[in-house]
Amino acid sequence: MASDRANSAVPGFALVAGASAVAGVAGYAITIVAARLLGVDYATFGVFWSALYFGVGALAGAQQAFAGMARRASNDEGEPVTVRSAIGWSLASSVALSALAVSAVAPSSFSDPVEFGAALLVGLMTYGLYAVALGSLYGAHRWRIVATVTVLDPVLRLVAIAAIIMLGGGLVGAVWAAVLPIPLLALCLLFVVGRDRSLVLDRSVGAALRAAGLVIAGGVAASFVINGIPLIFGVIAPADEGAAVGQYIFAFILVRAPLVVGLLALQSYLVVYLRDARRIGRTLALVCAAIASAGVVLAGVMLKFGERIVDLVAGELGSVDGAVLAGIAIASATTGVLVATGAWTIARGQAYVYTVGWWVTAIALVALAALLPGDAVSKVTIASIVAPLFGAAAHLLGVRALRDASAS
Repeated sequence: MASDRANSAVPGFALVAGASAVAGVAGYAITIVAARLLGVDYATFGVFWSALYFGVGALAGAQQAFAGMARRASNDEGEPVTVRSAIGWSLASSVALSALAVSAVAPSSFSDPVEFGAALLVGLMTYGLYAVALGSLYGAHRWRIVATVTVLDPVLRLVAIAAIIMLGGGLVGAVWAAVLPIPLLALCLLFVVGRDRSLVLDRSVGAALRAAGLVIAGGVAASFVINGIPLIFGVIAPADEGAAVGQYIFAFILVRAPLVVGLLALQSYLVVYLRDARRIGRTLALVCAAIASAGVVLAGVMLKFGERIVDLVAGELGSVDGAVLAGIAIASATTGVLVATGAWTIARGQAYVYTVGWWVTAIALVALAALLPGDAVSKVTIASIVAPLFGAAAHLLGVRALRDASAS
């Protein structure tokens, strides 16, 4: 059974990877279009965008969890627990978490907390359902639907933002346009999942929601590790080095994007692929070796050509030293390994270990950046390389400890 599912997952890779590549291009286009059309208002839009996707990054934990728990029912099952039976509880949990997050963030973050807070609430509340439904379709190998939704999400957002701004909707219109695809696609996904009785869970609804909650808790730390480097660098860099802060943050985002963003886009696929592998440990080792190899190649390219590449893209902003760019490339590889070990823990049904690993990484990242000697660039770069290794070690050791405990 596992080998059949693994064989089914192989052709799915081309569809999901291709869709993720298109989505990545559309994501860059959204940033460019919004910046050009909004002008000075883009700064406020950027704050909303960051808040929305910090929440999305955390709630995406539900997608990873349900990807690991959902599958197609086999013919010999008696009364399996269907995915749709978890939808009501997922909605209630999503509303509660979103309301709590928005009430904490909106008053201090937005110039119009009511309007922007309402948009943020709608986006996060419906993304919880979106994540559960899409994760379930990943787990059941519904690759065509997964790929279609992956492409539609950013493309609809790009079209909506451009159209609404050009029609005079301004900043508020752009904010609602950024949110719009989430409830629309959530409704479509719920329709698909609600009609399909063959989508089942490998555990009870209560156990599934507890596991999803743990992974979401880990997703909060993961969102910080992935998106928090600019914040950390801005805090520890000297106040009079504004240009250097901008150069480093731009270079960090640009160099890390090909590997880390790509792996994050494929995270649910990776969960399913590892879950269905006949030799899950060997498969994880091969995945990590491939990520490490890609990181070494990227580091070599950055060391030799990185300054010219970043200068070409950044224009007047400028670049940083090639050795620093190579260090950022290595950091992208260690973060990628952490993404892979995290997917492995979910594939093994050990959500608690997943969460511990990401929180260990977040704490280590802050501690190393604050305590290491040297300038801000050296401290943040080294912390970004080393901290994910602590998290990956926590994943590996945690799984081993639970396995030994269950065997004794």
